[in-house]
Amino acid sequence: MKTTSLRSAHTNSVILSEPQQKILRAAHFYHFLWAQDICRLYWSLSSITYVRDLLANLAKHKYLYRFAHPSLSKTSLSKGGAVENIYTLGCKGREYVERILGLPVYRYYTPHKIRHHSYGAVLHNTILARTLIAASVWAKKQTNFKLVKTHICYQLAREAPSIQLITGKGELEMVKVIPDAYLLFQKLNNNKHERFYQVILELDRGMEYQKRFKKAIRARLEFIKDSGAYTSLFGTAPNNVIIAYITTGDRPEYRESRRKAMCDWTRDVLAQSDLNNLPCSFLFCSVVASELYNIPLFDGAGWFSPGSPNPVSLFTPQR
Repeated sequence: MKTTSLRSAHTNSVILSEPQQKILRAAHFYHFLWAQDICRLYWSLSSITYVRDLLANLAKHKYLYRFAHPSLSKTSLSKGGAVENIYTLGCKGREYVERILGLPVYRYYTPHKIRHHSYGAVLHNTILARTLIAASVWAKKQTNFKLVKTHICYQLAREAPSIQLITGKGELEMVKVIPDAYLLFQKLNNNKHERFYQVILELDRGMEYQKRFKKAIRARLEFIKDSGAYTSLFGTAPNNVIIAYITTGDRPEYRESRRKAMCDWTRDVLAQSDLNNLPCSFLFCSVVASELYNIPLFDGAGWFSPGSPNPVSLFTPQR
């Protein structure tokens, strides 16, 4: 019955062009996108009208679900501050992606589901998508770096391990470690492999207070110590791991104070931890969310390690 239903749905569907299929692939992976995100990923900003037409057609035929979120426009993530539609995979898009493109779909959205998504959750997901697209766009322009692999939290959540921590009372607690994203970069030298950088990306919106944040840092340290759990999740042993926190508060003074607080809290945890031969480092930066495509996030000296006032680049060896 289900197979017949899918075939019927496909038979009655419009024929999707290659550009439309590319958009569905992007919606499948990144989940929440604006038109300008699609432009950055596949075309250029000069193609914004063309992309909007493609998106509108896919939404009309229920391959995508679109919704406008006026509050999100105030973050200036949408071009010019205008109210722009956000796009995510719809019901027919799920069928097409699964049956025609052969990709597993773990979630898709309907008006009912979107209504239960808070402003903060949608904002977090859209900024995460934009950060990962910025990484992809940056890597494509480099001659000495490749972005080999990207995993996003929607994928990782299904296999994420639970790590054992000891509480302040001496009790055991199991904590699930689900990074926002994992990026594997390869550095080249004269087109030959030099080294890999594994970036565990965490997007911070200031929702974790000191106690909870420190527990998250401890969990990530234990996760990296447990090379079996790490390798099982990412497919490679922990080596040259960079745990990178990006905070994107609305006000400049808040962004910087938050970044400094995270550095201080992490330094406290590191001072109490056994770090012998631990192949990881922590870096923190604060950015304006709307400028993610315009700032040198991946090759500029805008990152800070705990306890150091001097900014470094993301790929500066820390250990």
